[in-house]
Amino acid sequence: RGAVHCHRGPSNRHSGSAKMRPLCRLVLLCLLASLSRQQAPEEDPAAHQACSEGGACDPFPTPLRTFIASRTKTLHFVRHAEGFHNQAAHKYERGSPEYIHALKDPAHLDARLSPLGKQQCASLAAESRALDYDLVLVSPLTRTLETATLGFPKDGASKGGVPMVALESIRERYGRNPCDSRRAREELEADFPHVDFS
Repeated sequence: RGAVHCHRGPSNRHSGSAKMRPLCRLVLLCLLASLSRQQAPEEDPAAHQACSEGGACDPFPTPLRTFIASRTKTLHFVRHAEGFHNQAAHKYERGSPEYIHALKDPAHLDARLSPLGKQQCASLAAESRALDYDLVLVSPLTRTLETATLGFPKDGASKGGVPMVALESIRERYGRNPCDSRRAREELEADFPHVDFS
């Protein structure tokens, strides 16, 4: 196997190295494509199907994936489960006056999860067991804190899992509805002692 060397030559447009750069890029792309097609020796078809259908999975370790994984971080984004405000609004057509009125109900201030939302979190908990992660960042709204707590049940400082940190900067900031406002930090800290609010 030969080595491919691509270096930046002088900035002169007529130099030979300037003409070689596109060729070097093409050769490198071909090598990367070749590496990405190499499959693990014992690929499990059932695992491949679960992964391709959106289930939690670890990609098959090809040389390219191993190389990329050693130099990158993977972010998993999770939307909060259904809250009581969602449950109330979903009875009406999205955008209708009734839908908007349901979201403006003061009873939904910093809404908690509905029973369906808690079921959704049970599914998330089953999926999250297969994930490899170092930190859980969460919005300090009650519905997101409940989603993280139920969906990643082993985590949080007091549980001995990975840190779970609430960040004000990632919560909904421009919501006009009571459900987009949060309770006082002291109340949240009392309800979620495993979360770092500092």
